[in-house]
Amino acid sequence: MKDFERVFVVDPASFQRRILSLLLKEQGFEKTIESDNLDFDKGPTDSDLVFVNHSHFRRSSLERIVVTGAVKTQHELTDCLNRGADTFLIKPFTPQGLALVFQDLKIDSTCNSKSSNMSSQPTEVLQ
Repeated sequence: MKDFERVFVVDPASFQRRILSLLLKEQGFEKTIESDNLDFDKGPTDSDLVFVNHSHFRRSSLERIVVTGAVKTQHELTDCLNRGADTFLIKPFTPQGLALVFQDLKIDSTCNSKSSNMSSQPTEVLQ
């Protein structure tokens, strides 16, 4: 599995972004970028992993998009998948929910440990 250059965490609520970033850091994803909004045309690339709140997700052709939300209804899930999402992470964020996302995306989070070739950088917050 290749490492991700960056992991974007997009949510209008700063505490939700922070919780998810901390959970990702516990799994070894050191290079996270938090934002309350994201321009998908100018921001992430296919080498990135993106977690985005369903209210901010429009459409994307990127490879790894995880839509987040409080409720996962069949309609909501189908709509997000039709717009290019790969999977869905239900709020509140938990290590178990994150493990299911990694399973859906076929990501071995142990490959993204601190001993990987991924650079250790503090969380960045975009304005």
